[in-house]
Amino acid sequence: MPKDSSKPAKVPAPAVRDATGPTLLDRHITRTTEGRYATAPPGTPLETPAVTRTHADPVTAAQLDIEDGHPLFSIDRLYTTEAGHRIAHRLLIPFAAASGTQLADHPDTDPEHL
Repeated sequence: MPKDSSKPAKVPAPAVRDATGPTLLDRHITRTTEGRYATAPPGTPLETPAVTRTHADPVTAAQLDIEDGHPLFSIDRLYTTEAGHRIAHRLLIPFAAASGTQLADHPDTDPEHL
């Protein structure tokens, strides 16, 4: 028997993952006894940071107040929270800001150790 084309086709609803709700992260900045500022990591690191070289696109360049196409270090980290949520974190460091510092040789240095 041919289908009636005047009725809309029934499409099954997509499977929905059981969401546990938002995870609140404490990202406060503290001042150390040495007069430096530090932030707590958003969770436990899952793997070694991935360091790549990239260039600033127009939006990133405007946000960092650098020229479009300026070379950047991109450091990607993956964390997990106590609740089991995974957090991707990307840090962009302009080459000009890294030159003459330990970041030039080790751009994957944890921000709290700078």
